Amino acid sequence: MIDTKKTIIQKFNTELGSDLKGLNKIYEFHQSLNAQKSKIEESLSMASTEAPSKVKAVVESVEQISIEFQQLEKSSSEFKSDIEETMQKNDKSLQEMQNIIDVISYLDKSLSYLNFIKYVENISDEIQVSLTNGNDESTISLYVDLTNISCQLRPSTCHYLQNYVKETLHFWHNLIKDKLSKEYNDILKTLKWPFCGSNANILHTPMPETLTKFKILTEYLLHLQLPEESAKYVVTSVLLTDFTPVSLPISLLVRPLRQRFIYHFTGSKLTNRQDKPEWFFTQILTWIKDHVQWVQKNVQPAANSIGFDHIDMKVEFMRTLIQLAVEKLHSELSVVQYDDALFAHLVDEALGFERELRETLFYPSTQPATVFVLTQAHIFVKWINMEKKLIYYIMFICILLKIVTILESYLPIIKIDKLLINNYLFNDHFLQLYFFKQQFEAAETATLKGNDITKNVGEVEGSVFDEAVALLRRLEKKLINEISDSVALDVKAKSRPYRTDKWFAMQSTKEVVSLSVTPSGYSMFQELATQLNLLHNTLALLLFQQAWKNLASQFDQFLLEEVVLVNHFNTGGAEQLQYDIFRNLFPLFGLYISKPESYFPLIKEACILLNIMLGSAMLLAEALHNEDEVATSKILADVGIYKMSSDLALKVIGTRTDMTYV
Repeated sequence: MIDTKKTIIQKFNTELGSDLKGLNKIYEFHQSLNAQKSKIEESLSMASTEAPSKVKAVVESVEQISIEFQQLEKSSSEFKSDIEETMQKNDKSLQEMQNIIDVISYLDKSLSYLNFIKYVENISDEIQVSLTNGNDESTISLYVDLTNISCQLRPSTCHYLQNYVKETLHFWHNLIKDKLSKEYNDILKTLKWPFCGSNANILHTPMPETLTKFKILTEYLLHLQLPEESAKYVVTSVLLTDFTPVSLPISLLVRPLRQRFIYHFTGSKLTNRQDKPEWFFTQILTWIKDHVQWVQKNVQPAANSIGFDHIDMKVEFMRTLIQLAVEKLHSELSVVQYDDALFAHLVDEALGFERELRETLFYPSTQPATVFVLTQAHIFVKWINMEKKLIYYIMFICILLKIVTILESYLPIIKIDKLLINNYLFNDHFLQLYFFKQQFEAAETATLKGNDITKNVGEVEGSVFDEAVALLRRLEKKLINEISDSVALDVKAKSRPYRTDKWFAMQSTKEVVSLSVTPSGYSMFQELATQLNLLHNTLALLLFQQAWKNLASQFDQFLLEEVVLVNHFNTGGAEQLQYDIFRNLFPLFGLYISKPESYFPLIKEACILLNIMLGSAMLLAEALHNEDEVATSKILADVGIYKMSSDLALKVIGTRTDMTYV
């Protein structure tokens, strides 16, 4: 209603305007409204006469459509009922039909499976015939077909079929390889391969037919390669994992060289000397230089001609020979690492061998060589320690040279005063005067400071060598620490089996006849005994005493932290540890000192805590939770613990398995 009123007011404002003199327009506006009213009434009267007939027609049309829709709905329901009834009747027949279809599909797949196996068997039969007739070309062609079949089966889920084809492929691979290898070796003998020994001095030009047959056999052997996923490579050492397997021709070319290498550089041969590693390194370099150009000239073209140009025959030949040097280097390092001179010489020769390979023979940097053998953890630590010791030895020599230089600067004075020294050295009167002088100066000093008069009388005064001597003492201490650290590292390197032994599951003394050294500790204790004996025979007595004291302190801390605190001990394990310490470790040091146990306070007290009775251990653990340090120290002293803190003692007690379940 309000909107209508606003519309009317707006209409009036529009027609009449804001001029008050224009109100005479209202009559015209009134006539216009009357005209509109008449027109609307006329249209309404016309609609009232025509509307009933149109509405009636629409209603009739809608009713007709409704009737047709009901008829269609009824026929649809009847048709649906007929379909459902038919499906119910034929459901069993459809199921039987589906089963028949499944059986047909299964039989069809089985037939295909059998046909595939028959096809593989036919290829095998043809290969056998070709081998019997000596037709190598046909044999290799059929083998390549079999290889392609094996590769095509990679995504298949027929695992038994895959295994069957793979085993068939391996079977024929071994047979063909044996046959071609024999022919290849015969050709190599004809070619006077390898070019070393007696063959090196023979000027031999091979016949063209021989070289042609050599290249054909090389191609056959390259085709004979197993697919990578089917090949079964045996790696004898972790170090050889970086040496990827080489092709069959290269393997056969290197075989006689490998046999010569094994003959000369293993066993008790005179050429197998630990102090002469340069012999086998030089031999490998010589073989590479003598043969690599021939391989590049005659083997690489054969590989390129059949699409194997991605294989660098020269690099493969070098890598296979270098593998011999790596295996030999690894075996030698395990022996000479305990002899500094031999170890240093071997490292020097290995580095020279690597440099010769990279710089002279252009061996790719991506290929493995000898340096990675030297960078193994235990070998690298040994190498670094040797370098450190060498640096300190050089520093020591430089210091001595500096001291000698200082002494030489005083020689003229010494020569001038030599007669005066000889005159006064054994002159009693002079000595008495010098002593009275010292007393007089000491008395004056003591009077001023209020100290004892005789306190400093007779003390040796400083000299010009004090600084050099102090430096020498520091250097000596540093060298002794380095020696002790080096020995400790060697011993710790042998301790892994001992540290990781099953201390929680060992037999007690009641279950065994008698205790003996823990088997996992043999190598560690043996290494310790060897190193102590070496230090005793090498160092002066005073230096040896400093060295073994440092070693004992380190080993005491090591046994506590790396054996006791990281393991759990049952009764048998605690007894075994105590036996190892008291009956093996202490006697090793007892050869050089009277009371070795006083230098191993931590591990000794740990053995005490691990072997006390369970009840005593429980009471002790409860008492140690007291915050009074004086009381806990007294309690620990009662059970023989003087060095450990209460927290450390609780940690040791916590490693007992019988305390874990209390």
